[in-house]
Amino acid sequence: MIDNKTLRWLLEVWENFGYESFKLEIKELGLLKKGFTITEIRKTILEDSELMHDYIQETAFIIRRLPHKG
Repeated sequence: MIDNKTLRWLLEVWENFGYESFKLEIKELGLLKKGFTITEIRKTILEDSELMHDYIQETAFIIRRLPHKG
């Protein structure tokens, strides 16, 4: 299991390295979401902690750098 404090720290580290997207599988809820952006993770998981409390599981994720659009 990965707690919210750890997830917040990981998001901050990944943002600092320029990563914008990764895959996160949340098995306990029967959900498989691919290609979450960091913003989506903050809104969906961290801001709705009552729903997601104790359900976040670090089962499979792939970090990839997205090309800069500008």
